[in-house]
Amino acid sequence: HPALFGYYLQDEPNYQHFEALGQIRAEFERRDPAHLAFINLFPTYANVRQLGTPTYTEHVERFMQLSQPRVLSYDHYCLRPDGSIRADYFENLAIIRDAALRHGAQPWQIILSTGHPGYRDPTEAEMRWQAYTSLACGMKGLMWFTYWSNATHEAEGMQAIVSTEGEPARLYPIVRDLNA
Repeated sequence: HPALFGYYLQDEPNYQHFEALGQIRAEFERRDPAHLAFINLFPTYANVRQLGTPTYTEHVERFMQLSQPRVLSYDHYCLRPDGSIRADYFENLAIIRDAALRHGAQPWQIILSTGHPGYRDPTEAEMRWQAYTSLACGMKGLMWFTYWSNATHEAEGMQAIVSTEGEPARLYPIVRDLNA
């Protein structure tokens, strides 16, 4: 289909799955070289149990070595409910950028676009700040969490960029203008 951009294989895998995911990614790209297959990694604030490695930097490095992706994607939701920004936001950008450069991949980030437990609902200025700081730090691709609402999200008070009915919500014009 002409609207297909690629295949989102897994979100936030543990290190133990990297080799198998790399093989799956390679097979998708062998069978459909016109479309990207990608995996999204944890942010720096994931714990050792989630990562499966002693450090975040080691997690990213092992991912790059074992999976050999064309894109190094991760998410980092930095907008805290108390008005603060996670202290490791820029560190995470640097780790991803540096690993992507070393391994010849494009660095991508998934940005917070909806409030949910532990995170505040971003303002228009905060949406611009997240996008522009990511681009200034070398990200080549930006994605948004979350673009399309589902009934569970809306029941929990989350409002995505597009409603469950497919209608533009509060952030739609902001994201449209940023993506332009």
